Amino acid sequence: MNEIQSKRERLRRCNELILTIASVGRKCFSGVDYSRSVLPVAFLELDHRGRVYFHDEYTGLRIYTHWEHREWRGWNHGGSMQNLIARLRDYTLHGRQLTSVNPTYPAWFNSDGGDMWGYGPEATAIVNNAAVELGVMKSREVAP
Repeated sequence: MNEIQSKRERLRRCNELILTIASVGRKCFSGVDYSRSVLPVAFLELDHRGRVYFHDEYTGLRIYTHWEHREWRGWNHGGSMQNLIARLRDYTLHGRQLTSVNPTYPAWFNSDGGDMWGYGPEATAIVNNAAVELGVMKSREVAP
């Protein structure tokens, strides 16, 4: 598999994870329950130049994800979600899996057991398992 095919495969996995996030718990990235949403579910896109864009479910805007330390124009979510999308961008481009040790990741990636997005234990487990099964996140080591 060449590099472009690898990136497209990783992007597909990221979009599957976004779909999982949008289908459980509070349904972040889902526009289904909001009458004014433009898209049913947010998604990532890889353009012909190798840049990753986020398509916002609420506004329908195509958001450039490569600006670091800047507000993303048209971003409709909070900072922890922006951080997640930036990490999914990096996974798509470079194959760097997410880890569960960085406290800036959303609840299902936290090592401290926190639930900053209010997904609850069941939805958190579903998303966490999906991230590992898709290969987007490294398997968590369970302490004895």
